[in-house]
Amino acid sequence: MINFKKLLIGSAALAFTTMTLAAPTATTLKHFTKAQRAELNTYMQSYIMNHPQVIVSAIQKMQADAQMKQVAAGRQAVATNVLALVQDKYSPAINSGPVTLVEFFDYQCSVCHMMYPQVEKFMKEHPNVRIVFKEFPIFGPASTYAAKISIAARLQGKTKFMAFHNGMFKSGLMEGKLKDTDVDRIAKTAGLDMAKLKTDMNAKAVTNELKTTFTLAQKLKLPGTPAFVILPTDGKNAKMMKKITFIPGGTRYEGLQQALKKIES
Repeated sequence: MINFKKLLIGSAALAFTTMTLAAPTATTLKHFTKAQRAELNTYMQSYIMNHPQVIVSAIQKMQADAQMKQVAAGRQAVATNVLALVQDKYSPAINSGPVTLVEFFDYQCSVCHMMYPQVEKFMKEHPNVRIVFKEFPIFGPASTYAAKISIAARLQGKTKFMAFHNGMFKSGLMEGKLKDTDVDRIAKTAGLDMAKLKTDMNAKAVTNELKTTFTLAQKLKLPGTPAFVILPTDGKNAKMMKKITFIPGGTRYEGLQQALKKIES
């Protein structure tokens, strides 16, 4: 009889998982008899039921490998799209310095709301790091409306833009709770000229800015929001370009801090 335990312990669980918990195919087990295949199938199911942690480990490894590939591809895409990331004049930006932090976000994104205090802390503690805000509205019409208002708010000065930006993330309105009237209310509270804002938000330049950001997000293969890129502001520093950081998802203050130390080292 085939020693099924010896055969399976090293690889059967992972194979079983990657086959979506289906029974082994005839092609996979073509060298086994029908009886052996039945016994193997029974053993595999029993092994998985008694060692569920193997599935968890396999899934975690698969996810980690996928994320590593995504980050590597993202870093390459960043290197070929530097100007669109750091020199887009319609993207709201504050501060100045040799290093730029680019954030892709949606005002209705719950993870973006969770990240807000982390990013705010980073901005306060590193005033010499330029921050670029990339509006990437993927949560529906209210998100798009808020994004247009935000881009238009930039034309009324950085102070009023930041007042609006902060107000949006402090509102707690996310994942379908945000309405256009909420955006208008927050804009008024921020001291924005509403008549000018409504005119500017419908300008072709604002629409083009959103299209440009969506195209850029596709090139970076962003799975959603948030996403962060830390890179040299001029996009030309060869030493710094080798140390760019691409974060396709949420992180913590420590993650942003580590990325900054990496590029400055």
